[in-house]
Amino acid sequence: MAEFALVFSRPDTAADLATRLSCRDVDALAEILRARGQVEAAAMWIEEHATGDDEGDAHHTERGSEQ
Repeated sequence: MAEFALVFSRPDTAADLATRLSCRDVDALAEILRARGQVEAAAMWIEEHATGDDEGDAHHTERGSEQ
């Protein structure tokens, strides 16, 4: 599990994959990262994912609607 948290704490991994996952998937991944003490990485995944969310999606932000 430590290796999983290390790999999925990398910013380039989140940037490449986060918008391709569902809100539910990203929430689950973020929860695992938080449980492993990777709180900042969990927030990074949510933030990266939100850039691809449409209005009405769970993580939608104004930043996401600009892209």
